[in-house]
Amino acid sequence: MGLQKTINSSLTTAFKQLKDLAVDAEFHRKAAATFEFNTGEFPTETESVKVIKVLEIKPKKDATNHNASSKTLLFQTSLIDLSAFDTVKIKNLQWRVGPVINNGFVSTVDVFKEG
Repeated sequence: MGLQKTINSSLTTAFKQLKDLAVDAEFHRKAAATFEFNTGEFPTETESVKVIKVLEIKPKKDATNHNASSKTLLFQTSLIDLSAFDTVKIKNLQWRVGPVINNGFVSTVDVFKEG
């Protein structure tokens, strides 16, 4: 078994060991190539949904915009590839995906919502 497989296997085990600290996040991934500019929406057939375990870190309210909230999520990089057009649903709240920082094995993503 190569080093990369060993690390990914260990990360999978680590996220399982987090139990209730890690939450299920439902990522809605959209194909950016088929955006409909007339309606401002993506065709429904271009959306795929994937549920993975994430660790919520750094929840905060935006000091300049009191109606916006953001948080940072930590997840295993090999499980999903995100783009700026994606959204994530956590505890029945919809968040927009922001910048993703990929460190090779784990990634962090800033997510945002209004209200």
